[in-house]
Amino acid sequence: MSSTSSNYIEVINVGGTSPADFKAGELRFYLYDKPVPPKTEQQAEAEAKARYLGLSPDEKATKTQPNRPVAPVDNTYELAATMGDVRVILDPDYVIVDPDPTTGDGFDTSYSYTRSGQDAFGNTFISTPAPRLTAVTQLKPRLTGNNYVFTAQTALNTVLPKRLPTFTVHAKKAIGYPGALFTDWDSVTDIIGRGFTHVTESAKPEDEDNYPTTLRRMIEGSFYNLAKDAADSLSVGDPKKQQLLDWAGPQQPNGSFEGPHILITDADSGRYYGRQWWLLFKNNAGWRGAGIDFFSVNFEQMVPRDGTGYSAHEQQYRMVGWVTEGCINAAAADGVTIRSGSSGEFGNLTTYAPYFYDRPATHDLNGNPLSEPDATIPLYMHFSTIEECYRGDSQATPLGANTTLAQLLKAGKLQIGVGKYLQHTMDGQSYFQKIGNAFVLDGDSNPVWRTDERTTTITGQSCTIYVDDYKMAMFKLYGIFACYCSNMEFMAGGKRLPFSTDRQATWEAMRGQLRQFRLDGEGESGIPRPDAAALNERPLSPDMVEGDAIAMYLFCDYLRGWMRSQQPQELGADNDYGSKARASVEIYQKGFQRAANLNWIHDTSWQLLQPRFWIFKQGINGPADPDEHFARKPIILGGLTEKDGHPAMWLFAWWPCQDVDRVTDVKIWINKGNGPVTGTYVARMAGRKPFLDYWQLPDAAAGATPKDVYNQFPSLTDQLITQRMDYRTPKITNHPTPPPLA
Repeated sequence: MSSTSSNYIEVINVGGTSPADFKAGELRFYLYDKPVPPKTEQQAEAEAKARYLGLSPDEKATKTQPNRPVAPVDNTYELAATMGDVRVILDPDYVIVDPDPTTGDGFDTSYSYTRSGQDAFGNTFISTPAPRLTAVTQLKPRLTGNNYVFTAQTALNTVLPKRLPTFTVHAKKAIGYPGALFTDWDSVTDIIGRGFTHVTESAKPEDEDNYPTTLRRMIEGSFYNLAKDAADSLSVGDPKKQQLLDWAGPQQPNGSFEGPHILITDADSGRYYGRQWWLLFKNNAGWRGAGIDFFSVNFEQMVPRDGTGYSAHEQQYRMVGWVTEGCINAAAADGVTIRSGSSGEFGNLTTYAPYFYDRPATHDLNGNPLSEPDATIPLYMHFSTIEECYRGDSQATPLGANTTLAQLLKAGKLQIGVGKYLQHTMDGQSYFQKIGNAFVLDGDSNPVWRTDERTTTITGQSCTIYVDDYKMAMFKLYGIFACYCSNMEFMAGGKRLPFSTDRQATWEAMRGQLRQFRLDGEGESGIPRPDAAALNERPLSPDMVEGDAIAMYLFCDYLRGWMRSQQPQELGADNDYGSKARASVEIYQKGFQRAANLNWIHDTSWQLLQPRFWIFKQGINGPADPDEHFARKPIILGGLTEKDGHPAMWLFAWWPCQDVDRVTDVKIWINKGNGPVTGTYVARMAGRKPFLDYWQLPDAAAGATPKDVYNQFPSLTDQLITQRMDYRTPKITNHPTPPPLA
C-alpha cells in the first residue's frame, strides 16, 4: 500500500465476507503519521488485525469509525470514512485504493432544517435539507463529484428555500427568482442567499403599491403606458410626441394599451421613452423594492413604421437599443448604475436554434457560398449567422456592428448569450424504444428514439409526454450547450477553445453570458397541438433542471428566471393554475449551489475543454452522422487552469438521455505526447445526474492543452469511445489503454 502525504490509513473489514455483507460488516480504520511500506492486502489485513486486537477497549473505541455506506451502483460498494483528512474507497473485491490527501469530502452535514405541512391535495412537504458544500483540495475527483442525494419536492405550489443552507453566489453573478413570495415563509428574503440574488417582475408583492424594500430586483417589460406618460410630458409640437403616442397605441376603457404599437424610429424619441423607464424604477415604490439593478426590454407586439427605409427587423433592434440606452443614461445622470440583461429582445449571440444550422459551414441555408467557408465547423459557428445587430465582418472579428445595442454590449452595459428556456420534460422512463430491456437499434447500431404519447406524473403533477419530448428534447438541450461554447469563441474573436477571459480586441469590457430559465416548461413543443396551453404549464424534470442550472451558472453571469406571475399565498395552497409543481425552484437552488462550489474558476482564467460539437450533422440539414448520435456523445466539458500554484482541472459530465438505472464511468487522463503524465481519473455519470468536480493535477501536467486530455467511455450501446478534449482532433479508432488509476 503506497501513500503520498503525511496522513496514512489502513482498512480492515472484520465483519463482512462478501459484497452483500460488506455494508453490514464492521470496518476498522487506522491512521498513522508516517508512511506504511507497500504490502499485499493479506499482509495489511493480518497486521492491522493484530494491532487492533492488541489495543485496549478504550483505544479500540477511538480507532473505530462507523460505516457510511453509499447506495451500491453498478456492483461497486463505496464507503467513505473521515479520520483526519482522509477519504477511503473500497471495491467489492476488497481492493484497497490509496486515499488522497484531501481537506475532507466536501460535504458538511451539520446544517439542519425541517418544515412540516401538507399541500391542498394532501401531499406532505419534503423538507430534508441539503448539506453545505465546502472547498476541497484533492488529487483526483470524487466518484460522483459534488453531487448528493436531494429528494425533489412533491408537495404542489410549495417552495421551501431553506432546504438549502445559505451559500455565496459569485459577485459576477446575478440570478433572478421569478416565483411566488409565500406568505408563510419566515421572511420574503428566505430565497435570497440560497442561489438567488434578485427577484423578477413575476414575483408579486402582497402590497402592490409597496414592494418589499429588502429585495433587489431585475425587471423585464413592455411598459406601453410609459410612452403615453412620456408623450404627455412634452409640449404640443414636440416631434417626439407623436412617435411616443404611436408606440403607446390607443388607450382602452380599462386603462390598458392594446395596440397597434408602431415602432419608434427616431433616436431621441426612443431615448426619451427609456428615460421614462428609469423614472418608474426610481420613483415608484410598487416597483422599486431595494433597488432595480437590471432591466430588459421585451416588446412582444409591434408594427413597423412605413416609409423609413429600414426593415421591420432593423426598426425593432434600433428602437430596443435606444430605449435601453435612454434608461441606462438617465440612471447614470442620477449617479446610479443599471445594466440590461437583454433577455427579452436580441439576447442571443449564437443563433437561437443551432440545430437548424447543423450542416458544415460552407453554404448558408439557401445554398449560397459563404465568405470564409470552413467545412470543419457547423454553420452556427460561422460569423455570418450572428444576429445582424452584433455581427462583425470575418471569423477573426465576429463582433463589430456599429449599432446602439452592439456599443452597449461592447461597453459592458448590456449582456447577451442564450435566450432559451427548457421546453421539454421527462419522467424516469427511457428515451429510446426497447424490446424487454434491450434497445431497438437502427442500421448504425444506435438506439431508436421513442415516439409514443403518454400520461405521467412528475414532481407531484400529472402531465403528458409528447412525441417530441424524446429526440427533439435532446436537440434543444444540446443546442443550449452548443450556444455556450460557440458564444465563448465569438466573444474571444473567433479563437478556438478559448480561455474564459479571452475577448475580441477592443471588446475587453464585454461581460459574461446571459441565460434565461423558467420554473415550468415553455409552450413551444416543436409541433402545433390543440392543448398548447398545457405545454406552458408542465413540470420540469428534476435531473434536467439540475444539469441546466449547473451549466448556466458555470457559463453565464446574468441568469433571469420567469414564470406566470403568481400572487403571494400560503405554502401548498391551490393556486388555480394548471402549473402547480414548484419542485424546480429547490432543484435550481441545488444546481446553483453545486456550481458555486467552483466559484474560484470565475476569479481566474481557464481554457475550454470540449471534445465534440454538441450539435453537428444531426440530420436536420443533410444526412446524419451516426457518430453524432446523442447515444454516443454525453456532454463532457471542463477547463484547464491553475489553482494554488498547481495545474488543475474542473469537469462537468452529463448524459441527459441515459437511462436512469445505467451508470457510465468516464476515464480521463493527460498525455502530452510522450506518455501519460497523470493516472486515470474517473467521473461517474449515474443515470441522468450531472457530475461536477475539480482537482489538482500533478505538476508534470503543467502546459497541457485540450488535445492532451483524453476521455474514454462506452456508448449507450456499449461501443468503446475514446476522444480528446479538442474537437479539432481526428476520431480515435485505435483505442489506447488508460494508465493506472490515479
